Amino acid sequence: MSAGPAAAPLEEGLRSLVRVGLDTHRIAPALHKILAEQVPRVGRMAEVMDTSRRITQLIEAYLCKHAAQLPPDRDPALEAQLLETTLQALCHM
Repeated sequence: MSAGPAAAPLEEGLRSLVRVGLDTHRIAPALHKILAEQVPRVGRMAEVMDTSRRITQLIEAYLCKHAAQLPPDRDPALEAQLLETTLQALCHM
């Protein structure tokens, strides 16, 4: 991906998204676990949700850029939400 993930073809970009998401959670799993448990307790959940929304918006923008490669019945906004939610769930399992 010499042009960067945002310019990558759809399949390659989605693979990169998953790889980066998983790799990010592997950097310090114990610290990530503590943060995931403590953030709601210290009242910072709004910030987490805002970050999640921004990630979803970036994924949606990428999918819209590649809309011609998506099946015609797919909604990029819904697909972005599904991808972000699924990746978070898999990382936190």
